[in-house]
Amino acid sequence: MSHRECLSALLVALLLFAGATGRASAGMSSASYSIVNDVVSGGGTASGSPGASASFMMFGASIGQPSPIGDTLGPVVQRINGGLWPPLLGADGDSTASAADNCPTLFNRNQLDQDADGVGDLCDNCVAAANPRESADYLSTHPWATLTGGQRDDDADGIGNVCDAKFTSPGLGIPGDDDLAEFRASNAKPVANDVCGTNGVTPCAIFDLVTTPEVGSINSADLNRFRLLQGILNGPTCSVCPLTCTAGPQGLCPQ
Repeated sequence: MSHRECLSALLVALLLFAGATGRASAGMSSASYSIVNDVVSGGGTASGSPGASASFMMFGASIGQPSPIGDTLGPVVQRINGGLWPPLLGADGDSTASAADNCPTLFNRNQLDQDADGVGDLCDNCVAAANPRESADYLSTHPWATLTGGQRDDDADGIGNVCDAKFTSPGLGIPGDDDLAEFRASNAKPVANDVCGTNGVTPCAIFDLVTTPEVGSINSADLNRFRLLQGILNGPTCSVCPLTCTAGPQGLCPQ
């Protein structure tokens, strides 16, 4: 047997081994699987850093990929119904194409999104309540707004408006009666103005807790949301927050 034939036989044996040991390989005709990783050596975790090694086995389908995907062994070879497919896709290398990746700049192969807002848990400034990313032109049409990770966060503390009723001191905390007093002084005032709070000069946008559908002033929906959040630690947010802050010309990001 020639050297080339020996290498080919070894490659086939490795692929057969991957299929034999894979938990999902018996159901290759189904497109219902989600990503499950069996680490062969090194990285290949479901989320977080892929590690120093890209040797992993992957089964099932992920958003933006053909399904079923089949078995992957190592960073080079992948079997999909007899064909080959690059195992690493997307700018962050998590095997989900960037256009469909719910965290396009962070490695999150499992694509978890518990609040189903299109923003993955690993990059969501409010993990437990839906607050989709705003459109690319949002800050040009809403110059008073501030975003973290593309989501509303008008006090720029890394905690999205929808789960942040701590107005008296931005950051982690439990909203109390002092925060209620700030809200009452802001109710019915225009979102785009800086005339809110007990001092009359606080940006009203931070009191806009219900951001969809968009309205022009702080209203009863925001008050009802405040009541749900009062007495509970604000957040939770993603493990890598705070995310990149962007603001309109009237917004403010930390220096």
